[in-house]
Amino acid sequence: MRILGRLVYPFCLKHRLQLLALDSPFMREEDAPITAADLILAVKVCAEESLEPTWQDTWQGVKLARSKSYMVEEGRKFLTYAGSTNWPKFWEAKESGGNSTGMPWIMSVVCNLVKHGVPEDRAWNMPEAQAIWMSTGFMANEPGNRVKVLTTEEEEMLDQVARVEASHGPQT
Repeated sequence: MRILGRLVYPFCLKHRLQLLALDSPFMREEDAPITAADLILAVKVCAEESLEPTWQDTWQGVKLARSKSYMVEEGRKFLTYAGSTNWPKFWEAKESGGNSTGMPWIMSVVCNLVKHGVPEDRAWNMPEAQAIWMSTGFMANEPGNRVKVLTTEEEEMLDQVARVEASHGPQT
């Protein structure tokens, strides 16, 4: 895939961790304003280039500043590229308080993959959705683990319930 004319590698856990460390607005939960510099930096991380500014960055910055439609188009490309839409969805456990180890979830995924024989470099660099699915599969097959992935049918049913509640208010 090309974004801002650069060939980006498949989005992986290494890229997500780097973007989180750089406090990229692309990795924030809330809607944050995204500047041309934010987009250029994120693309450089995923193209695995040096973060030092180049003439190409200056040129792209000018193009992004002069054309709102170009900024929107390239920003959407990046959001689609880095999106987590192919991740498994889980049933939420009411008593669960999240990750009880305090370890960042990215590290937990990488450690789980390495524990199950995936070479460390591969764990960091495989496409993110593949890493998440493999880790989930390993966790689901651990004795005593209560990981429950939503089936497509269950997800559709929950979406339908949410639509009904949104149009009629919550049912009591």
